[in-house]
Amino acid sequence: MFFVSDSLLGRQELIRSYTGKQAALGTLLSVVDFEWTVRRAIIALGYLPTKDVRTDIEKCSGAAAYKDKWKKHVSPRFELSLDSVVPDWLALKDGAFSMRHKIAHGAQVNPKEADAIEKRDIALHSSEAICRFAVAHGIDLYARLPIRRKPVELRR
Repeated sequence: MFFVSDSLLGRQELIRSYTGKQAALGTLLSVVDFEWTVRRAIIALGYLPTKDVRTDIEKCSGAAAYKDKWKKHVSPRFELSLDSVVPDWLALKDGAFSMRHKIAHGAQVNPKEADAIEKRDIALHSSEAICRFAVAHGIDLYARLPIRRKPVELRR
């Protein structure tokens, strides 16, 4: 669905093109994009060897789980929680992820367009914030990720 060769702007433009009766699809894609982005950020910005981080997050899913993995792998290095990096964490967790869950599991397959667009945009802004954080620390999430074979020494 998504490729590393995509760009942030190109991907967000594609996701925003789903409107009207397809607005729910835009919401689903925006949360998938967020999960893709946060996974890559955890891998790239973590302090443990890349292989260990990948193994640990292999079955990670959902906002709370990603927040926990960020705390475990990224926070020790940069001293920032995921909800500090994402501008409106509660709206992402309780809004966008909740709507994605309802759509994906058939509880609310046709949300109001305005609600779906609002949740979509929350997830897209969250992905953008993570990308900005990564770039500020020398990582392009849309390029080949660095490989760490040894843990990064943490500041004390």
